[in-house]
Amino acid sequence: MALDLHLAGFLEAFAGSGAKPLSQSTPEEARALMHQLAHAVRASGAVVEIHSVEDLTVPGATGSLRARLYRPTQDRHLPTIIYLHGGGFVIGDLDTHDNICRELARGANAVVVSVDYCLAPEHRYPAAADDALAATKWVIANAGELGGNDVVAVAGDSAGGNLAAS
Repeated sequence: MALDLHLAGFLEAFAGSGAKPLSQSTPEEARALMHQLAHAVRASGAVVEIHSVEDLTVPGATGSLRARLYRPTQDRHLPTIIYLHGGGFVIGDLDTHDNICRELARGANAVVVSVDYCLAPEHRYPAAADDALAATKWVIANAGELGGNDVVAVAGDSAGGNLAAS
């Protein structure tokens, strides 16, 4: 079985980065490395093409959050997926998980709203969970304006999967 093209690009970039392991990095160093790797994947041409991608803001628990809206087609009546990125509650963001959201939108034929919740250690628990809940409520209330219909799911990977489950 061949390794997924996107994962292969990520692993190749990580192996060639010469960076120390994430477990030995400060949050700032780990975030910088993840951005470097995401940029390398984009530069490799492994970006999933979809109809449109739009940056926006959504309400969080204590203020506005960055978010990104992915539309696989022009159809304005698709299911909506609220996506919460991984990264151990510390290092992920909209850019590190951009290609995952593109793939999800295309593969599921759904509108995807990726939410950039507050990260630790700057924002202590339950900040991320509170942001995820506030953003989810807003997306559900505004799904039609975002191009979705009344079918809404919440998904995520790693820390985002934890938030989606809660």
